[in-house]
Amino acid sequence: MFRKSLLLGILITVLCLSGCGNAQELPGYNPKVVGNEMYKNDLMDKILNERIYKAISAGGDREEAEILFRLNEMTADQRRNLNYSISRAQYNAVTEVHMHTAEGGLSYTLPFTAFRGGTQMVPLPGIAGTDGSLYRFNHPFIYTSLSMESRPYEESAQYLGKPYNTLTQNDVRSELKEKWTNIQQDQYDVSSIDGSTFKRDNIINGRWSTMKTKETPSFVANDISFALPNEPNTQYVITLLVREDGERGIGKRGIEDIIANYLVPTISPLARLNESSHFESYNDYSYRVLNNAVEESTGSGNIKVYKTSGGITQTISVHPYEHKGPVWANMADILRITQAQLRLKPNMRHGSHKYIWNDGAPGVLTVFEYEDGTGELHFSTQDAHNLYIHTIDYNRATSDYNIGLLHTIISDAKITNLGNTYKGEVDYL
Repeated sequence: MFRKSLLLGILITVLCLSGCGNAQELPGYNPKVVGNEMYKNDLMDKILNERIYKAISAGGDREEAEILFRLNEMTADQRRNLNYSISRAQYNAVTEVHMHTAEGGLSYTLPFTAFRGGTQMVPLPGIAGTDGSLYRFNHPFIYTSLSMESRPYEESAQYLGKPYNTLTQNDVRSELKEKWTNIQQDQYDVSSIDGSTFKRDNIINGRWSTMKTKETPSFVANDISFALPNEPNTQYVITLLVREDGERGIGKRGIEDIIANYLVPTISPLARLNESSHFESYNDYSYRVLNNAVEESTGSGNIKVYKTSGGITQTISVHPYEHKGPVWANMADILRITQAQLRLKPNMRHGSHKYIWNDGAPGVLTVFEYEDGTGELHFSTQDAHNLYIHTIDYNRATSDYNIGLLHTIISDAKITNLGNTYKGEVDYL
């Protein structure tokens, strides 16, 4: 995986230059697909399930199982199946990415689990001495990354020497081939470069491109670059890299489907949240508070509480927590994921979770909804020394905000002074 992450880092610095003409639609686009849920691929799920079950069969009981269940009352098969269910449940989630800028920033959703990632610095081609941050969010079989450049399109690495609206497919092919020909590398097949422009209402300067590696088996990278209408001077590049042959259940066509029908429709400006909420700060943690919420006194030095007239309660707490070991999630988060996915709390109507990356910092959102109409959202993230928890309690009958909107508001956060906390390889679970 580390080698593929490096490949992705090298690739994005050049493929992010792509652009092509006549504003065609993205490859794989299907107007009949409403990609607002997890991406389903039977073969990929089968391979993942086999891997998980093999690991469970070779190992002991999961710590969550020992805490939540009476394992001594179960048979060996029951315990093994339980451990499998807990492990598999961690993959039953989408991943939401937030990248903040002075104008607000970007939000998009990967329709699959990506709880492994990290950040690294990569050079921006054509701009000597300038590096940019590359953020990685990886599924076991799908490697993804995000980079951004705070420059107008005409001054950015994406510019191809012509106004965006005049670019043709031949322009981008010839430009990219020339650039790759002048780079000393033997990993990528220059003749495989393809791309075009595309238009969607939620973006501007939309471009896609693809390129294959020379190795066997070959990997293919699908790349989109764009800006948001409300901040045209920030250019974003999202790349997905998979094995071309689909041996792991998903290949080139599957990635085209994901990008065109699941990922791109979710791209939106974080500034839209300002209509209903605003940022406040507590220590190094910045979180969103509903605009009509009123802070209440708690008498505690590490807890803040806000309430709205519609019965919504927001609670923010900061806890000293020294990170140890290779996994960033704390046991409380892991237990909540298990409780949500397996519906272990009394009178639960629905439970789910979602992985969140805020500027490269991982976190998890868990959702608990109950038969009486009440619900609880719980978002957790951390730096090297503190655990930050934001909860929202609500009643559907009286709530003065859309519940789906609350999911994004609670999980949109910023942590200052992260330093090198999440540099390199990061495993949330």
